Amino acid sequence: MFVSMKTWSFHLRPVEFVVSPKIVCWLLLQFMVALPAMAQSGTSKYNLVRLQPAANVSGVTAEDVNNSANVVGTYQSSSGLVGYFYEHAAAAGQKYKTLGSSLKPYGLNEFNEMVGSDEQLQLGVYWASPTSVPGWLPPLTGDAVSRGQDINNSGVVVGISRLTPTSALSVVAWRLGTAGQIQGPVMLPTPDGFGMAVVRGLSEEVEGITTVVGRSAIDPTRGVVWSVGADASGNPVCLNAVELALASDVHGVNDFGDVAGATATTPAKPFLKYAENDPGQLTLLSLISKATSGTAFDVNNQLQVAGENSYVSRGTFISRAVLWTNPQTAVDLNLFVTLGKSESLTRAYEINDRGDILVNLAKNGSSVGPCLLISP
Repeated sequence: MFVSMKTWSFHLRPVEFVVSPKIVCWLLLQFMVALPAMAQSGTSKYNLVRLQPAANVSGVTAEDVNNSANVVGTYQSSSGLVGYFYEHAAAAGQKYKTLGSSLKPYGLNEFNEMVGSDEQLQLGVYWASPTSVPGWLPPLTGDAVSRGQDINNSGVVVGISRLTPTSALSVVAWRLGTAGQIQGPVMLPTPDGFGMAVVRGLSEEVEGITTVVGRSAIDPTRGVVWSVGADASGNPVCLNAVELALASDVHGVNDFGDVAGATATTPAKPFLKYAENDPGQLTLLSLISKATSGTAFDVNNQLQVAGENSYVSRGTFISRAVLWTNPQTAVDLNLFVTLGKSESLTRAYEINDRGDILVNLAKNGSSVGPCLLISP
């Protein structure tokens, strides 16, 4: 593995987006939401939002956040698993919308379209909006189980398909047609000898190409990056699958194809793999004081990276949520938020282009649930 410690710099790439009304709207939104992050010099106090969809519920999760700081996730009620949508700009008392029992959303885009699964029927689902009736994401022919993992603004969806809930799985892609129909799925092949894979996320479509990231489900030292396009009929097509050697987990990708993850070393180290670099050229990210290991979970288009650093103190394992604004500087997010007694942020795992971050909150070392950090 070639490891680079190059100086952080802006990467200006010639990018040509597919011209469609949706993409034009998205480009305008991207520009507006990026202004606060671009104007921000240094790290200031974040506003912490404790995600609590309803009273007397437990097991709250937050799976994804978009550039409007809207969030999707689940919670456990007396009747079982319930999916929710959180709208940050809505008035107090109207921020949470229930998506339904046994429905688990995993990803959402800037139009608040969502994908996930019906956990009871074990089938992938797609929502056109938080108030719409979900449609199905069918599995591959011969399979009976599917799940939608993520969706971009061009309607490209990635997820998994398998025969049974415990059988071998395939990474697949669907595409939402202009009339709302579901095209696909098609299987995303893995590199030679790779075996099964799990999918983590995808980028926006740039010049007709969507970058999808994941890793081997069998060998934890092998990451993979797929390039997905479309045929003349709009059906998704896998154009390429490239292995990232010695990348134990590939977690996040931005719209330029830069990838965040952790190395397959002991201890694991957080890395960023720039799109223009060779697959084996990983840029290691620094660690906070005392930390000996870490993981980079997500990277936005401003090259801000969210993750965690870990160390052992007096026999106790400590994990801290961190933010990198360049490879040489890891910032402990606990220093930039007001917390209660014995509370700490242990992991930062999703970041949007505004710099809003999903984090895990713990108290006395035990997980409490997810929070949303709103960028200053």
